Amino acid sequence: MREIARKLSIFVTFAVLFGLLAACGGDADTNDGGKKSKKKKADVPVWFMAPPTAEDAIYAVGYAKKENMQLAMDTAKNRARDEISRVIGVKVSNMIKDFLEEAGVSGNSVSTEFTSSVSKSVSSNFLSGSKLEQQDLYEIDSDDDGNPNAYEAFALMKVSLKDMSSKIDEVMKNNAAAYAKLQANKAFDDLAKELKEINGNDASLKPVVPTTEE
Repeated sequence: MREIARKLSIFVTFAVLFGLLAACGGDADTNDGGKKSKKKKADVPVWFMAPPTAEDAIYAVGYAKKENMQLAMDTAKNRARDEISRVIGVKVSNMIKDFLEEAGVSGNSVSTEFTSSVSKSVSSNFLSGSKLEQQDLYEIDSDDDGNPNAYEAFALMKVSLKDMSSKIDEVMKNNAAAYAKLQANKAFDDLAKELKEINGNDASLKPVVPTTEE
């Protein structure tokens, strides 16, 4: 009996030690002085992190954190519009530069002015047709009385490509007069056609998803 009791005591001792070591091992996977690191999924709309895509439209998202609710919503929408304008402006500018180089009329102040003018005109026309698809609003940092100290706004803007053909023609005609050398050049017609065929799934037209830090 004594031998059995001795062995049982040894077994219990090892079991306790093993438990303590396991507990210490679990605490080892910590950060900041032994405190366990915690990860929390950001409370944002699904469409904000993964905006929709389509051949006939361009989508962009915007975020804003403001003390005023209306200002937060307006700022989020404007930031989404700005991102649409940015990606379209870059895309169109690069297309124009490529065509001007092929036409042999690039590299001077006139071609630079033409590129800038058309890019701004196309971007402006696109944005005039932008629509708010979705918007979410969150109250954050509530005080002791439950009054929100700030608002977080998330906006999803959409620009349709379906109605752009007639607008592209108008833009090109208005700007052709400023660069007469292109009026009789086939590259001018090719450029107008290419602009009409802008596809929303083009990788270069993928807007950047903003962070939720300000």
